[in-house]
Amino acid sequence: MASKGNPTRQRMINMMYLVLLAILAINLDPEVLDAFIRMKKDFQATSQVVNQGSIDFVAQMKSEIQREMEKEGKMTNEGLLDTLDQIRGKTMAFTQVINAHLEEMETLADWDEEKQEYTAKDESERNYQYWMGTDDMAEDRRGNGAAYDLRNTYDEYIRYLHGMYNSQVKGDSLQKELVLLPDPGRRSDPDERWEEYTFEGPVSANLATLEAMKADILRREKEVLDILNTRLGGRVFVVDKLVPIVVPTTQVVAAGLPFEAQLYVGMSSSAVKPQFSAGNGRISPLEGGSSARYQVIADGSRIPQGKTEGTQTYSATIRVPKADGTFEILNVNQQFTVRKPEVQIFSLAVQNLYRNCGNEVSIDVPALGEYYNPKVTASRATVRQSDRSIRRFVIIPTGRESMVTVMSETNGQLVKVDDIKYNVINPPKPEIFVKVDGRPFNGLNAVKATQRFALHVEADKEFKRLLPKDARYKVGQVKILLKDQLGPARPVRTINTSGQNPENGIRITLPQEVRQAGPGIKFFLQLEDVYRVNFRGQRVDLGLSDYELTVPFTLRR
Repeated sequence: MASKGNPTRQRMINMMYLVLLAILAINLDPEVLDAFIRMKKDFQATSQVVNQGSIDFVAQMKSEIQREMEKEGKMTNEGLLDTLDQIRGKTMAFTQVINAHLEEMETLADWDEEKQEYTAKDESERNYQYWMGTDDMAEDRRGNGAAYDLRNTYDEYIRYLHGMYNSQVKGDSLQKELVLLPDPGRRSDPDERWEEYTFEGPVSANLATLEAMKADILRREKEVLDILNTRLGGRVFVVDKLVPIVVPTTQVVAAGLPFEAQLYVGMSSSAVKPQFSAGNGRISPLEGGSSARYQVIADGSRIPQGKTEGTQTYSATIRVPKADGTFEILNVNQQFTVRKPEVQIFSLAVQNLYRNCGNEVSIDVPALGEYYNPKVTASRATVRQSDRSIRRFVIIPTGRESMVTVMSETNGQLVKVDDIKYNVINPPKPEIFVKVDGRPFNGLNAVKATQRFALHVEADKEFKRLLPKDARYKVGQVKILLKDQLGPARPVRTINTSGQNPENGIRITLPQEVRQAGPGIKFFLQLEDVYRVNFRGQRVDLGLSDYELTVPFTLRR
């Protein structure tokens, strides 16, 4: 429908129909139905403004022709008087046909005067029967209902305007191509016709479609009036009351995705080129200059705490040149719904973050698709983004809890997606134990001084599985203390163990003082300068007590 082979104006009109019809492919929740009603009202206001403008335009053209005839004796354009009446007559006749269908749609939608709303705006079965008739496969799938006659009436009217327009221009290059209502030609159903494609949906959509069609034919009529005005030297120029028309692609947008809307002006003239500007967001004028695309990123910060949806306002300004050289300013101030998208965080430890550790997480927002360009920050924590993937992050928290904020940068604009609160816990303490002759020492049995001793410091298994780069421990030295008789324990040797891996076991050879001690004497292995090495290779003190760092033994023969 919007192929490059069509004229600019027709592509714009086709785009409006696509906006209306494509939405039918999604689930019709109340927000979508309400959007149809808003679009119906906007197009209705457009039709009223453009129709009044055409009335004034034709009146002034007739006045100019009469002036030529009376003041200048110029009779060349006398025939235009009847032509203008004929054009207006055919337009009004077609408008009345559309209005009759609108009355039927109003009845099906069941307008409640007291509530000022439609109570059956989702009605689709009776709506379809009205348009397609009793046999929707009749007339080569065009049906035998109101849609069949409406399409024929539309095509007949467009042929008339097309012939009138082309008869007024000189040269083949200025001739317009005849563009009638096209069939959709979808791959899924190449034989589908315009009638069933357009009217297979809720009555609220058809209310908007009919009002859009009315605005369409009034614009097409104005194109013919403009070309006839060139015979008068283009001296007639009427732009009166103007209405800004906003056609959003959807009213509900996931945070981080762009909200888009088409901006139009409720008038049409080849001599008038409105100027569009954005109060917030971006404006991109469309080909032909009579409309523009508005875009702003849906901001998750508009969603209240604890809620899944919020409201975001947007604004734009349209400046329309007038005949006296001044501009009429049209302000657009509307809103749409921002919906919180699902944030998927993949981590082996989702519930908690470990303090002073490199917690690796993968953060994704599938709803944003190709627009997802995450920027993640966290309170009381440092966040690093991976060089390998934009979705992978390392979070190093220092406080008791951390609020992780997920944002996404789209078109140079950074918008909030969501906040995720984490508890921050200390890594579990390592297990310190001794193996005697290869077996774990239970602390109950006495030992011989000649046995083989190996001191182990092992990380908690779950912690090591989650964060292996943070589950590494070092022991600076081991002090051997001997307690004989009633005196305090005294150091007899200090062993430097800084080059050994305590996870594999630090081999301890007892000194002569212990070997010579008698049975029942106690000795101790006391670890000193024990610390954890984090993922950055930095030292992290464990804060262990002397009791936790000391293993007692009793000698036997």
